[in-house]
Amino acid sequence: MPIDTLIENLSDQVELHAVLMEMLEDESELPASCSVQELEDLHSVRDMAVQNIATLEKSRIAIIEDYQNSHQLKGPINLTDIIGKSSEGDKKQLIELRDQLKQLMNTIQKLSKKIAG
Repeated sequence: MPIDTLIENLSDQVELHAVLMEMLEDESELPASCSVQELEDLHSVRDMAVQNIATLEKSRIAIIEDYQNSHQLKGPINLTDIIGKSSEGDKKQLIELRDQLKQLMNTIQKLSKKIAG
């Protein structure tokens, strides 16, 4: 079922975004005197999380396209459209995952600006 697959995908994305956020928090707190190895270790985990997020995002797009085709929906659809057509249990999970992702992405954006600036 595409909804179960979508929920699993979004859950995995939440986990990876949390890892990315943690790595960015750690990087923002590193002292200027940190070792190159410490920085490389953080970047390695961060880069792996980013690559896995990109893979999951491609998969999420395919899942939504499958959902759209199986429900014979016209035009582009998004998560809000799917939430509106979901059962109460799925709707609750999808909203919770969407909200968690939004919060994580906002925090990641702020941390990235702090590190860059």
